[in-house]
Amino acid sequence: MYLVSYDLRMPSRDYARLHRELRSLGPSCRLMQSAWVVHTELPPGEVRRRLLLVTHEADDFVVLPFAWPVCAQLSEEVWQWMSVHCHGKKAA
Repeated sequence: MYLVSYDLRMPSRDYARLHRELRSLGPSCRLMQSAWVVHTELPPGEVRRRLLLVTHEADDFVVLPFAWPVCAQLSEEVWQWMSVHCHGKKAA
């Protein structure tokens, strides 16, 4: 499971393409404007390779391991998704 965060630097970039690719990796949830959690068995280098196909060379992104516990201020919908896919609960 990974946290993917990105900055698309080209004003005309198609976020929908990136979002489709993130969803195609496995169960996924948009945490914030430019951050997703993706549940996949792919190694991080393969996730990076696939995202490179739908981003511009001026764009930035990072693929990081995602693990519990998580301390965050997120919507109830996101917490519900994580409780199913991450087997976690809100940290105090």
